[in-house]
Amino acid sequence: MFGCGIQTKPPISVVSANLAQVWEAGFHSSGLSCVFDGKLVIPVEADVLCLDIDTGEPVWKYSSPSDKAWTGVWTTWTGKEILAGFQCSYGQLTVTLDQNGEEIGKVETFDYTTVPKGSNGQYWIIHSTKLVGKTSSFDIEQSIPWVEFNGGLIFTITINGEAKTYDVFGKLVWSYKLNSTASSFKEFPWGLVVCCEDEIVAIDLNGKGLWTLDLKATSIPALLGEDFIIGCEKMIYKISKSGKVKADASLDEMPVCIESASNGFAVILQNKITTFDSSFKKLNTMDVFEQTNQILFWNDSIITTGYAQKCFKPLKQQVNPH
Repeated sequence: MFGCGIQTKPPISVVSANLAQVWEAGFHSSGLSCVFDGKLVIPVEADVLCLDIDTGEPVWKYSSPSDKAWTGVWTTWTGKEILAGFQCSYGQLTVTLDQNGEEIGKVETFDYTTVPKGSNGQYWIIHSTKLVGKTSSFDIEQSIPWVEFNGGLIFTITINGEAKTYDVFGKLVWSYKLNSTASSFKEFPWGLVVCCEDEIVAIDLNGKGLWTLDLKATSIPALLGEDFIIGCEKMIYKISKSGKVKADASLDEMPVCIESASNGFAVILQNKITTFDSSFKKLNTMDVFEQTNQILFWNDSIITTGYAQKCFKPLKQQVNPH
C-alpha cells in the first residue's frame, strides 16, 4: 500500500469541478510530501524544498548534513513544526524545522521509521519497540511501523495482530485482538479502521469491536464526510461507520493513490488523476507526470507529486505566477 491518506490536510479541503492546471515543477521527490499554510514541502534527495502552492515558486530549502549520504524519505506537519526524515545505510536522521525551514533540532537513530503522526505541535513515531514523542518516550511491544495520534490517545498494532492504545504517559488504555495481522490502519473520529489480510475491521475508541467486512484492502482508508473510502484492488468503496457499503466504483486498474477531501476524492490511474464527488460522480480527469504517486489537497487546490509536481485549481481562481 502506498502511503496516501496519511498527510495532514487543512480543516476544509474540497474537490471542485472544472479544474485546470496552474503550474508544474520538475523536482524529483524521493519520499512523502506534506502541506501546511499554503505551502508544499517535498523531500528531494538530500534536501527538503518548500514551494508556494499558489505559484509553484520555491520559498526555502533545507539541506541535510553532509557527513553521510542522506536521502529524504518523508516530511510531515505537526501543527506547529515540520518533521523531515532522512535515511542512509547507517540509519535515520529526523530533523525538526520551523515554518521558514530553519533547523530546530535533529536526532540520529540506527533504525528506520515511517511518518510520525502529529497534532497541535505534538507527535509520536515508532522506533522498533519504542514509542517516541516530542518530549517523552516509552517501551511497547514490537509493532508494525504505523502509528495514529488524535491529540490524547496513541494507537498502535503489534506484529502479532493486536491493536493497542496508550495515553501520552505510556499507560495502556485498551487492547483488541485481531484475527490476522494488519498492514495498515486509520483513526477516525468514531474509531479505528484496520486493514487485515483478507478483511477490514472497525474498532471504536473504547476498544470495542464494531464490525468486520470480507474485503482485501489495497489502499489506506480515507475519511469522506461521516464515511470513509477504501481501495480494494480495482474497486473503490464508500463505507459508513456502521459498516454499510454505501457506494462503489469499478476501475480499469489498481489505483496508485487515493486521497479524500471533505466533499469528494481523487485517484491516480495510468498517469492521470480523476476526481469524484461524494456520490462517486466523476468530475475531472487530468494528465499527471509518470511516476506520480501522491495527491495532496490544500483548500480547493490539488497537488500531485512524485517524479515531478503539478497543481490544479478551479478555473476562476487560476493564478499566473508570471
